Amino acid sequence: MLTEYILRHMIFIDFSWNFHFTTDQVFVSYPCKVAGVTFHLLSSEMLENLADYVRMENGHKPFQLRPGYSECDNDGWYEFTIGINTYTKSKVDNFILCETLNTEDNSDENFGMDISEEEQKIIYDILDEQLKKYCDQGCEELLKQAEAEMRLDGE
Repeated sequence: MLTEYILRHMIFIDFSWNFHFTTDQVFVSYPCKVAGVTFHLLSSEMLENLADYVRMENGHKPFQLRPGYSECDNDGWYEFTIGINTYTKSKVDNFILCETLNTEDNSDENFGMDISEEEQKIIYDILDEQLKKYCDQGCEELLKQAEAEMRLDGE
């Protein structure tokens, strides 16, 4: 219950960005392509807090003042993305991708914030609800479109 509550206040699709239909390769020794869709997420306070703590663990200044830090990187910002796919059991990536941009020390980087299988299931439901509410189609319909795009591209 607590995890779902937190995720519901953390995960919001940024509908000002277009969805990206993607293909990923699953195995190195036996290539298998799978269809997916990537979403940009709105930068919520909770996502930013998590990303700041990851940056601090990597030796960089946070973007907001945090305990133990007298300075922060006021110029930087985060962009968050997450994907759904036709391969994994939960149909959600096992991480939220975070990209840091415009940092003072040029430490622009990408890193993933891991999410558990339980969290993946909750996030799938949250994404599906938002898509149905604002786009009149859910995750399954988008994944079918991604598979069709993959076939058209000859993947």
